[in-house]
Amino acid sequence: MKSENHPPKIDSKRRTRNKKRLHIVFPLDDTLFTVHQVASAMRLSEHEIRRMFENEPGVVLVTDARRRGSRLYRTLGIPLRAWGRVVRRLRKSGVPLHLR
Repeated sequence: MKSENHPPKIDSKRRTRNKKRLHIVFPLDDTLFTVHQVASAMRLSEHEIRRMFENEPGVVLVTDARRRGSRLYRTLGIPLRAWGRVVRRLRKSGVPLHLR
């Protein structure tokens, strides 16, 4: 007699991956900005913004554990509080800023 608890068959042409979903909860008063948004507002390059914010407390760094090659893909979410902190620090040190 056959057992009725067989594992599901997987069609070799249509394989599905197990996608892990990550749920992150943010405070409602923290608006996250992209690197592009901050770079255009501060009139700096995206490379400079990434360098300034990647080690800043409160910045959300999302990376993909599965590398598609040798390059690491990452996304930065910059909260308004961290952005304000960096702007105040730059103004205090005498760096001229051209904000939009």
